[in-house]
Amino acid sequence: MSAAARRKPPATRRGITAKLELAGVNVYTTLNRDAEGHPCDLFITLNNESQEAPIDPGHQAWANLAATLASICMQHHASLETVAAKFRGYAFEPAGHLGPGNAKSIPDAIGRWLDEQATS
Repeated sequence: MSAAARRKPPATRRGITAKLELAGVNVYTTLNRDAEGHPCDLFITLNNESQEAPIDPGHQAWANLAATLASICMQHHASLETVAAKFRGYAFEPAGHLGPGNAKSIPDAIGRWLDEQATS
């Protein structure tokens, strides 16, 4: 079985960034697309403005890992719907109203936001 050829992102690409927020945690999620409009990379930046849900360097490291793996999948032709589905459904703190809907966790909120981007 051969892997799909990588669709390497161009040096300059267009993207959209959303700010999702929950319990003092700001989640900046950027989805970039290549010249043909295919999703090609994802960036997730976490920061907290309160001690309600402290974010430490380990949290950001896991967010970076998830975004890098999602980017690699999209560059190898995984659909945005498939990537979004892998983020959805995780339940852990912080949870509650975060971005689109009543998210179960930060990854769940990101997956819901990616779903919205897949249909736009």
